[in-house]
Amino acid sequence: DNKDNEEFIESNKMHAINGKMFGNLQGLTMHVGDEVNWYVMAMGNEIDLHTVHFHGHSFQYKHRLRATG
Repeated sequence: DNKDNEEFIESNKMHAINGKMFGNLQGLTMHVGDEVNWYVMAMGNEIDLHTVHFHGHSFQYKHRLRATG
């Protein structure tokens, strides 16, 4: 029975933010010059920490321009 199999249970976990999974978040429309605030945090534990990252966008943090790849 798979309900007692820890490997099966772990392999079927679906991680999401506010019910949205990778690649399906809609409604984040921003324009050049808009001031936008993000409140983010890293999730995980000492072994598997997942930090927030933005692909292909630049942003300003503490008055310094940051680029992502």
